[in-house]
Amino acid sequence: MTSNAETPEQQEITRALHGLNQAWVKGHPDQIANYLHASVVFASPDLRQRMFGREDCVASYAEFCTRAKIHSFNESAYVVDVIGDTAVVTYEFEIHYEMNEKTHRETGHDLFVFTREGGEWKAVWRTIVGLKE
Repeated sequence: MTSNAETPEQQEITRALHGLNQAWVKGHPDQIANYLHASVVFASPDLRQRMFGREDCVASYAEFCTRAKIHSFNESAYVVDVIGDTAVVTYEFEIHYEMNEKTHRETGHDLFVFTREGGEWKAVWRTIVGLKE
């Protein structure tokens, strides 16, 4: 993980997102619930489909973890913009995994929106941009 986070808020948000990613990469997708707002929305990369709510979003990570064998996941180039109690975070990722007896190598950018709730940063929206295999 690399970060250009400079302020304590930016560092806190970057740590939260890295924690979220490490939970599913290490096979503990149920732990990402700690980082998601109850009403979180995941948008598909083409922005045409939505998944609503913490439970369904955690289930999507759990399904991926069940079906895929992750060989590597790298995060880099975090950009964290904070405006009041809202933050927009982007970072580059590279993932190598196997699913259905096929090897996949994908790159792209993850885009998250966070809100500060009760002193903690929770993800409220997510999509992937520029996904390439």
